[in-house]
Amino acid sequence: MGMQKHPKKQRLKSTCKTISPRQAKSARKRKAEARKPAEQPLHDSGGFLSLLLARIGWDELDGLNQRKHGAGRPAYRLSRGRLLAALVFHYTVSWAGTFTEHLFCLLSIQMAESTLSERRQALPFEVFAQLLGRVLRPLVGAVPQACHRQWRLIAIDGVSFSLANTERVKKKCKKGGNQKGRAAFAKLQCAALVELVMHNPLAALVGTAGESEWKLALGLLDHLPEQCLLLADRLYGCGAFLVAAMERLKPKKGHFLVRVKESLQVVRRGKRLKDGSRWVEIKALDPTDPHRVGATLRVREIYATIQRRGHRPARVRLWTSLSCSDASAQELVRLYMTRWEQELYFRELKWHLGVNDLLRSQTPETAAQEVAAMIIGSSLNLGDSGTALAHLAIGCRHSQRRSKARVGATVLCAGGPARNAQETIAFLSSSHAPARSTLATEEKSENHRRPAAFKHPPPLMKNYRMALG
Repeated sequence: MGMQKHPKKQRLKSTCKTISPRQAKSARKRKAEARKPAEQPLHDSGGFLSLLLARIGWDELDGLNQRKHGAGRPAYRLSRGRLLAALVFHYTVSWAGTFTEHLFCLLSIQMAESTLSERRQALPFEVFAQLLGRVLRPLVGAVPQACHRQWRLIAIDGVSFSLANTERVKKKCKKGGNQKGRAAFAKLQCAALVELVMHNPLAALVGTAGESEWKLALGLLDHLPEQCLLLADRLYGCGAFLVAAMERLKPKKGHFLVRVKESLQVVRRGKRLKDGSRWVEIKALDPTDPHRVGATLRVREIYATIQRRGHRPARVRLWTSLSCSDASAQELVRLYMTRWEQELYFRELKWHLGVNDLLRSQTPETAAQEVAAMIIGSSLNLGDSGTALAHLAIGCRHSQRRSKARVGATVLCAGGPARNAQETIAFLSSSHAPARSTLATEEKSENHRRPAAFKHPPPLMKNYRMALG
């Protein structure tokens, strides 16, 4: 007698129905729709999400660098847009906490730290490059101190961040060094265009493939705004960079003001002008043939000696495309001093966001995401122009009270009368400043958190003596 099948199995087999592939696909689609979470509110009463969504919406965030086909497993709980918003929030807030905790605080979504780490590593950096391009923009209604006549003051410079000594970082990144030995950490380069005085980033590039600061800065020239005055330090004071910058600035009615090394030679010198400056002709070599001149440029050269109390005299050499009718030599030297505002922005980017110099990310890819998120968060912290004005007034009043007895220094000009340096900080008594009680509270809290090295006012606020020629 053969073995009999179980009666329950026979009943199940008899009741089973065949399902077509189309019906199976529609059933999976219905289950996926049922597992999707409810849409998040678009506003949070003037908080972080409101500032971010004022620049870019949820649909744009979800569509950044999206694939053209629907292959791959969909993300049911956390979409790409909400992941990006949570990342920017995580690297913008100053209180302690993991990415999981900050995600729950922002969107009330609980996910494992390992799952979020996998999602981050799967994100290409092109998503953050597109996000930087859509979020960063000039502030509307800049204060007069952020402009010279009709030109907005813009500075370009680079900053480096240290990467943790993990296995993946050691394999992909090389450590620099000098005559004293190798560096302790590998570096990640970043270049940024910053709106001076307002400390507002306009564009930024991160060297994900090990690009140098020079190469990143050349890529930022395409993001220069209309009618701007570009300020830069001695790294960019050469014919190759200035010729490339002038090609972008001329159609936008912009100009440049750059410091130059003393040893750099010029092709031809003109007659000295009334304010002590002169027109010179510089050259840019052909990148394909270093022995051939690719282009020439006519610039205005200014020499000045600046003396600050407690410091040695510093001789400054500047090149600019502005004429004497646009700005005198004395005005240009004072304008160049505001370039230090970009260094202060980099300090705020590292210190106020709790990073210092060592990034928290453990891989080069996530480290680049961290830097991009910090820059986006620093632009959102400004909010509208009113918030930026209040921030500016707090910092300026703090510097004024610390150097109240030193603002009457004279500026010695060759061939001209002595003028008072009070005009360089006239904005300290601006009508946009908050009340004194608010400033005192803000100053107390800032002094409590600020290290000793950061308690000194910027160089522009100290008295100095300047001689042209």
